[in-house]
Amino acid sequence: MKSPVVAAVGLVSALTLLTLAPFGVALESAALPSVAQEPDPLGPVRPGATLAAVCGDDCWVGPDGRLADPGGSTVAPQSTGGPDAFGYRWDDSVALDWIDATRGTNTGLSGEGSFTSITDPIPLGFPFPFYERTYTEVTISSAGGLGFDPDSLVARPTAVPSPRPPNAFIAPYLGPLWLNSEGYEGQVYTLRGGTEPNRIFVVEWHRVGTNLGDRFTFQAVLRENGDVLFQYLDMDRGHYCPTVSAIEAEDGLDGLAYLNAGCNDMRPVSGKAVLFRRPAPAPRVVAHRRHQGAFTRAGSTESFQVLVRNTGDVGPDVYDVAVDSIWPVALTGADGRTPLADTDGDGAVDTGEILQGGSTTVTVEVATPPVVSPGDANAVELTFRSSLDSSASDRVMVRTAVPAPFAQVYRDGADDAMRLDLIRPDGQTRVKATPDGYQGQDMAVAETGDGFVYTWYKRRVVDRLDLYEIEYALYDRLGRRTRGVSKLTDHTGATMMTRDLGLAVAVAPDGSIGFVWQRRLLNPTTWEENCNAYYAVLDASGELAVPATNLTHSTAWESG
Repeated sequence: MKSPVVAAVGLVSALTLLTLAPFGVALESAALPSVAQEPDPLGPVRPGATLAAVCGDDCWVGPDGRLADPGGSTVAPQSTGGPDAFGYRWDDSVALDWIDATRGTNTGLSGEGSFTSITDPIPLGFPFPFYERTYTEVTISSAGGLGFDPDSLVARPTAVPSPRPPNAFIAPYLGPLWLNSEGYEGQVYTLRGGTEPNRIFVVEWHRVGTNLGDRFTFQAVLRENGDVLFQYLDMDRGHYCPTVSAIEAEDGLDGLAYLNAGCNDMRPVSGKAVLFRRPAPAPRVVAHRRHQGAFTRAGSTESFQVLVRNTGDVGPDVYDVAVDSIWPVALTGADGRTPLADTDGDGAVDTGEILQGGSTTVTVEVATPPVVSPGDANAVELTFRSSLDSSASDRVMVRTAVPAPFAQVYRDGADDAMRLDLIRPDGQTRVKATPDGYQGQDMAVAETGDGFVYTWYKRRVVDRLDLYEIEYALYDRLGRRTRGVSKLTDHTGATMMTRDLGLAVAVAPDGSIGFVWQRRLLNPTTWEENCNAYYAVLDASGELAVPATNLTHSTAWESG
């Protein structure tokens, strides 16, 4: 399920906000027989690329938004990184030891700047440990990555780690590469080598391209001991935003990036190698979600659930639970009724035994005192510690707070419905303002004499014309609708693209409601734009008193 995204916040009175921390969590290698080959004589290839090209979403650009500068190379500023929660570390001080995978198998992949060109699962030839799972086959993408979840691998990269796809992947250079198509001779090869217990699986992206005519040759080497090696033979030029050079676990809660998503002005350079070392077997634990929070009220009990996972690779484990809190806290199982106990007799409440690779759910109940004031808050720190190794632990923070009153409006990312939250010290009211899939934009909210006005613009397409129209709804202080969704502007019959956006709303002492926004007209023939500020006024009952009125009267038509 996608997370709700707050798009606009309207303050109703002096506000004490609960700070909700962001969601997140979160190799010594054996000697390998040398199978290195002499580097191919792939001198730099720079076909003429027009810098005036219209690149669209897949343009390879620099951090300033312009096309990449072919001059200069940049690398990560440190030579080592990590560890992540599991214990992986990367090291880019290792020497390049190129393995010529073109003598192996051609995957037959092709693609033109696409993330959707992937192979069927390919056997690795050995069991490969990756985070807390072991895999025997892999799917390869034309976009510079390989993974263990084919459905996830077709997604565009995000920052690592992230629960959003792609997940369960290994990516030396994940971006919209061009290969095996008109004007692009790039191919992707696989090669198996070594003998047990030092077998390897190599994936090489050979002379793959970008839409600026760049040519890259790089590879990922999976070692039987769980190490991952990225090697970059020829990274002639190019920078894609975002680019990911990283590994990530199957749930996206853990991962380690050499280069993370975003225009960070870094890219691997020719002749560089980066080794991701898998940690030695050890007890481990991951608790999810690490940061949770909720508003509360006097005398209420708020309930949270924490998933505790045994991510170690030394067998079953029991995790002691330590609680640090000012307000009372009770710990129960997933049913919310059975209290946690000291199952191993060491004097500490624990999770009970969790098998290797298994998990359990702990319910955390936080009791709010019977007498509290707006702004009163509590933080619960829970530490889950391995009984096999006390140094292996993970922490979770759960926060509750009594809010001052405020209103909040947003489009819910889970169902794209428009929502209104009315938050008070004595409780919360959450209103679904529209059906699912509504997808309003530019939300705004203001307090009226007896409730709230909620407004946004809604996009529709009529006869290929892109139209943005302003809508609004009225609610009383209890969140009951007093006026249904109504149009403030209606562009039916428009002869050019008309977009009302940049919306703001305010309420006057007499209860009248004022709106102001920007109207952009786009001529579909010349692609010139005319922009003006508009306003409109509703009376206190929500009836139109002043229709949409041009405030600035600009007659200029300009490109861009």
